[in-house]
Amino acid sequence: MVMAASIAAFSPVHAEGPVLNLGYFVMGCIWACVVAMAYSADMLRRRGPVEPPCLDRADLEMALVDSLLTGLFVGL
Repeated sequence: MVMAASIAAFSPVHAEGPVLNLGYFVMGCIWACVVAMAYSADMLRRRGPVEPPCLDRADLEMALVDSLLTGLFVGL
């Protein structure tokens, strides 16, 4: 990471450089999403959807209390 940052910091920048780099970044993000969707579709085709577990009311109340406490302290 440090080496990549050093190379990027001292590389010459041309006028079209930032736009081209942004294009490469966007294409990389799109490619990552396509690969993730293909992998997910393949896994669902092989395995099928998994039934979600039934939660008790106590679990739901505990999740609500935890969320409220977290939100309260982050807000403070």
